[in-house]
Amino acid sequence: MACHQTRRVLVFRSLLIRVVFLITVALLCLLGAPGDNPVAGHWAGRSPNPIGQTEQVELRITAVDSGISGVLHTPDVDIPIEKPQLQGRRFTFEATRAFRGRKIVYHYDGQISADSIDFTVQNDDGSIFFRFLARRAQ
Repeated sequence: MACHQTRRVLVFRSLLIRVVFLITVALLCLLGAPGDNPVAGHWAGRSPNPIGQTEQVELRITAVDSGISGVLHTPDVDIPIEKPQLQGRRFTFEATRAFRGRKIVYHYDGQISADSIDFTVQNDDGSIFFRFLARRAQ
């Protein structure tokens, strides 16, 4: 009789360990799902260009294993985003744009709110400053 009880306890423990393992794997998969990233996708808006005109721009953001990657698409060129960081509802990155033989680094500091990101943008020396509102396109 004691042998049957011992066998039942071992079977129960084995099943319990398997269930806990499968639940843990399922939770880890859900937590790592790319759909959980609030900035992943396409964002569009109008922004000043280096000569002061307004142009249509698009942010194409992708969640990758190492974090976030993306490109700032303008009518003239695709600019890779650099140093992207997402902290809560704050999304920051840099984009380097060539203009008249020199490179200008723009620092984007955005606040995510539902389907829009409100950016303040400034260059390295502070001579250029503007706001940019991007709305989710997809």
